[in-house]
Amino acid sequence: MIKYLRNIIKLLLEKNLKVESITHTQYCEDYLVTGKNNHVNIQYWYNAKGSVSKIAIKPVNRADINPDLNEEVLKLFNLAISEDTLSSDNEDEFFAKFKSQLSSKLENSNISIVSIRALPYCYRIEFDEEGDKSQINFFYNNKQQWTKVQEVGGNGSSKGLKERLEALFKK
Repeated sequence: MIKYLRNIIKLLLEKNLKVESITHTQYCEDYLVTGKNNHVNIQYWYNAKGSVSKIAIKPVNRADINPDLNEEVLKLFNLAISEDTLSSDNEDEFFAKFKSQLSSKLENSNISIVSIRALPYCYRIEFDEEGDKSQINFFYNNKQQWTKVQEVGGNGSSKGLKERLEALFKK
């Protein structure tokens, strides 16, 4: 989708990578990314509303595949797509501060933010941790104080991610 393309290209160029080709299929974008004599095929899928549901490296049998580059490109795509879906001119200072803290805490981890959805007195954040997706609700009150954190899908559905996030914030 065009709305993510600018962020994707910008982040790739910062790492001396470039998009060689894009193939558009129904609800899927397939990118060929090159850099340093290596290639990465990466795809992302989205629903009818344009929300990205999955980002993954497309397995190919080629000699010029570099696993480290695959991981780097996957992180860049997650970042580019989340930056686009998460940025808002109307975002209030309360949530902007939280989002900034969360992003910095996740910077050196294998956890990335896939999407954020504002709900009444709650932000639902979808995370990706090594291919496992989890949604966690962060609730706040009318005084803009965080009140509770809850896994979507019931206790344990995030496979311990909720607890790892809470531990990061206690550091």
